[in-house]
Amino acid sequence: MKESEMFSEEAVKLGLIPTNKTYTSMICGYCREGNLTLALKFFHRMSDHGCAPYSITYGALISGLCKQSKLDEARQLYDSMIEKGLTPCEVTRVTLAYEYCKADYSGFALAILERLEKKLWIRTANTLVRKLCDDRKVDMAALFFHKLLDMDLHVNRVTLAAFMTACYESNKYDLVSDLSARIYKENHLAMKTTK
Repeated sequence: MKESEMFSEEAVKLGLIPTNKTYTSMICGYCREGNLTLALKFFHRMSDHGCAPYSITYGALISGLCKQSKLDEARQLYDSMIEKGLTPCEVTRVTLAYEYCKADYSGFALAILERLEKKLWIRTANTLVRKLCDDRKVDMAALFFHKLLDMDLHVNRVTLAAFMTACYESNKYDLVSDLSARIYKENHLAMKTTK
């Protein structure tokens, strides 16, 4: 990666101006290597050279910041991205929300999802629940699963199976019982109103 920084500086000296893709590639590489200092340096240099970052550029930096538990900085970048009219991809949304959940800040994770239109909210929350279940963060997954039910009664079967499996493997039978009762009650009420 050191060579890419020297190459970039030499290219500019020769009058070759890097493009958005050039900067984004370098930023992604630095983030993968864990070198956020250089990633952020090139992110700011990008703007200085009149190149606007893509959502991929923001996503790479947000992911890099999350890996180093710099959630406040990642959230500021996420907010900046949205203010500039860029739409974060699902990976970026889930990464940031998941890292907040890992740090037991479910409120921040919910705030990230609240900005989304219903369809994206549901898709992102389903992915987040499955990821939380994979890591046996069942209580946190239950919170988001109930929020999903608040938004949409049609439960994603894969998410439901992942949640129930994680509950059983974590001996959290009460969560499955609560969920089953809620689904039955709401489906039963929905069937009564359609008759």
